[in-house]
Amino acid sequence: MMKIDEASLFSENPSNNSKTIIVIGSVGFDYNILIDEIPGIGETKLVDIEIGLGGKGNNQAVACARAGEETIFLGAVGVKDYDNLLKHFKENNITAILKSDKLIPSHTACILIDKDKNHRILADPRVSFTVSKNLIIKNREYIDK
Repeated sequence: MMKIDEASLFSENPSNNSKTIIVIGSVGFDYNILIDEIPGIGETKLVDIEIGLGGKGNNQAVACARAGEETIFLGAVGVKDYDNLLKHFKENNITAILKSDKLIPSHTACILIDKDKNHRILADPRVSFTVSKNLIIKNREYIDK
């Protein structure tokens, strides 16, 4: 299995001379945890948690689409989140090619944010590593267009 780094590919669309942006990357859920200070060993802190969509690939794709560019996202998600994430891309005018995995959950990150806005991130990106060379080749038509 090939590890895919976050990458954006640009291709000319010869039919109308416009550009299509293709993002190969991660999409998942960010748990932003607002804390005053890091808890000590064995200590429990009460915190505020904000849950949202994230992933560097997702963020790039949404930014490109909001800038008016035709955007395609290629990535992997956990099977339980497939429909919701597909809906997210559709609502943002992004063509999504999503591989779903039954055994691995969607990309998830816990982001600890302190009162000075410093952050520490814990992430489980395993599903993103299931994006293979074969998935890219299978969808080559989008890259070549």
